Amino acid sequence: NAHYNRPDLTGSAANGLDLFTGMEGRVVVFGAFPQIARRLPNAHVVEMNPSDGEYPEAAGEWLLPGAEGAAITASTLTNRTLPRLLSVAEGTRVALVGPGTPLTPRLFRYGVATLAGFVVEDRDAVAEAILGGGSSRSFHRHGRFVTLHNEQN
Repeated sequence: NAHYNRPDLTGSAANGLDLFTGMEGRVVVFGAFPQIARRLPNAHVVEMNPSDGEYPEAAGEWLLPGAEGAAITASTLTNRTLPRLLSVAEGTRVALVGPGTPLTPRLFRYGVATLAGFVVEDRDAVAEAILGGGSSRSFHRHGRFVTLHNEQN
């Protein structure tokens, strides 16, 4: 991320989850993002440790095919589930979302249509927030969200 998500990077400030509002088909969200039920009330949320109304991770195999959209947390890069999800999501509009999203157009080659991540503008303040045990919300004011779209889609 540090290499790709640089302060000089430009893109829209749209929230990656907002890209799916108004979709009439099935929307699958991988990761229980804060306030997801309010933002996308009809979304099928897939979570490693599902709460009531959420689906277990294995459900992604049958929820993704034929879905209109999929918002996938960038955590799937670190837990190595992103390649499998992208292969199952062929034909689905996929956004990789969350502060950990590497904002590199190279990911477009693998079927990602949108990248929505975070660019740190005050590194020291973000480091302090993290060392203090803060969540990603605690460092939002020290940077900005950037969204890149694959112009080929």
